[in-house]
Amino acid sequence: MNWSLATSDTATRDILRLHIAAAINQEVRDVQHTGISVIQIDEPAFREGLPLRKAEHVHY
Repeated sequence: MNWSLATSDTATRDILRLHIAAAINQEVRDVQHTGISVIQIDEPAFREGLPLRKAEHVHY
């Protein structure tokens, strides 16, 4: 999401995050259903959007 063209509106980004998480969750469930027991999900852009203020880390 951090590398996508998304609005800067926090509420909209929160909703988008939830939609992305739901899609990843469903994909993992589908893969698990096939019998695969180890799944690695990489998100190289995760820390890129981390706020500089530690107080804002919890929300992020």
